[in-house]
Amino acid sequence: MFLTEYTKANGESISLPQGFRLTITETSNNVYQIDLVDSQLRSVSNHGTDLDDMVEKAIEDLIKMRKR
Repeated sequence: MFLTEYTKANGESISLPQGFRLTITETSNNVYQIDLVDSQLRSVSNHGTDLDDMVEKAIEDLIKMRKR
């Protein structure tokens, strides 16, 4: 399932930029794999325990990638 919005642990919602799709998989107890893909099929993946930080960083990285 692809997400177009992510809700942080504190309840704050992050709307993903148009054309971005996010998948989150819990690979172990409180360890996550995230994959963020845009409409041009550029992607950013990350693996770790701080889900909120990983999602924010992936969005920033993919936006930077799109500007190149």
